[in-house]
Amino acid sequence: MTYDYGVTLDRILSSKMLTIPPAFFCRYLTSGWPASPIEQHNLNAELGPWTDHYAAGASMRASLDYKIPVPAQDRVKKDTLIPAVRAFKRKFPEPLLKAMDLTMELQPESRPHPVSQLQQALLLK
Repeated sequence: MTYDYGVTLDRILSSKMLTIPPAFFCRYLTSGWPASPIEQHNLNAELGPWTDHYAAGASMRASLDYKIPVPAQDRVKKDTLIPAVRAFKRKFPEPLLKAMDLTMELQPESRPHPVSQLQQALLLK
């Protein structure tokens, strides 16, 4: 499995050395890997750490489910994903499962934005 990391190029994009438009980097999706969040399929959507958090959460979820995650585009139509806190109750630490569910929220504004928010979610009991 691969992550679709690379959508948050803050350091590169903030440097004056880059002459290629930021959108050029941000819309590449790995073929056959449906762990990309919904905003990555919308050319006008803002991308950021929350975009990478979804990919990380979907990758973790795939490792627990032993199957690829339901594509976000399908989840928007009808979300059949059982929350990890229910699907894996008592099998894994609850903070990990809650953080995984948080990273896989469909709406970007519902996911952790800075990494520190995700770190805090992992520490909560």
